[in-house]
Amino acid sequence: MFLAAIAMVLTVFNACQKDGLEIDQETDLAATEKPDVYLEDDYLVFRDKTSAENAITQLRNVGPEEQLEWERPLGFTSAKTYRAEICNKLQSGMNYEQMMKYANELANIGYFSWRDSSVTYPFYNFSWDGILNPKGMVKIGDQLFYFNRKDQFIALDGKKETLNRFLNGEIDTEDPLLKVYSRPTLKSCGYYFGSVVEQVSRTDGSKRLTVELRYDAIAYPGEDEVETIYYELYYHQERKVLFSWSDKQTHFYYYPQFLQIGGTGYDPEEWSDPFYGSETPGWYQLNSSELAHYYDRLWDSGIDYYADIDDGYTGPWVWMNYWFYSGQVGSENDAIQMLIND
Repeated sequence: MFLAAIAMVLTVFNACQKDGLEIDQETDLAATEKPDVYLEDDYLVFRDKTSAENAITQLRNVGPEEQLEWERPLGFTSAKTYRAEICNKLQSGMNYEQMMKYANELANIGYFSWRDSSVTYPFYNFSWDGILNPKGMVKIGDQLFYFNRKDQFIALDGKKETLNRFLNGEIDTEDPLLKVYSRPTLKSCGYYFGSVVEQVSRTDGSKRLTVELRYDAIAYPGEDEVETIYYELYYHQERKVLFSWSDKQTHFYYYPQFLQIGGTGYDPEEWSDPFYGSETPGWYQLNSSELAHYYDRLWDSGIDYYADIDDGYTGPWVWMNYWFYSGQVGSENDAIQMLIND
């Protein structure tokens, strides 16, 4: 309800602008300011990176109803809501032929992977799903961001036409109106820093639990270019119907035995001061409401830290020993282990 109230306030504020209400000079000046977030075309526009990051943090682990309460006053449909609608349809009692046709349609737009017959996203930064439109777009300040499975694209002029011209092959990555960041995939001393550093999974009949440790970076170009580098645990529960896996709501649990990020001779100098997990070993429940996904940010560099991801910049090394189970798969006595000690 709190998120919905924020959006409703913004809607009323916009309505006052349209009606031309004028009370005094101070009110008139306030009416010229842009709101923190509004809809443009089919994507959201955030006033700046701080307001965008605040929304991402608020929406990252909310349930579908709370997400909808936030979206409706803005007239917006997020990638998160679009995916939830897909999963509901796949679990609604389709026959094999209907599901096969629908899965092929979804695969063509990036929302279904035939590699493991599961619903997915057409972009890599899953934890932004609450603010991205289904195509992976959002505008922050005067710049239009677009993500696919491998890269981050930014139209520096803020125009959708610039992105479309690139996607249609009319301009290339050297165009001055476009900035492209390829995600780091360098192999460093034996293991990859990239989308997924480690993945553990268990299937129990028609239910599957997957937990991934993700390393990613988001760039905010400008006069002082900054990039947020982060490590995040991504929890995902699925249910199989016929041949397809789609999201299944549940609770997630974890046991943090040990966590160290950075602080070794393998790390770049700026990561020489190690970060240690501070939680006492024991079982913790992550989500108070039932979700099919959960994003647990273990560490990040902050949005005002610079690190050059253009050249495949590697993050700090990770050592960890965690255990996981869900309300659908496993238990405290039969948990999945993620051990990284190389």
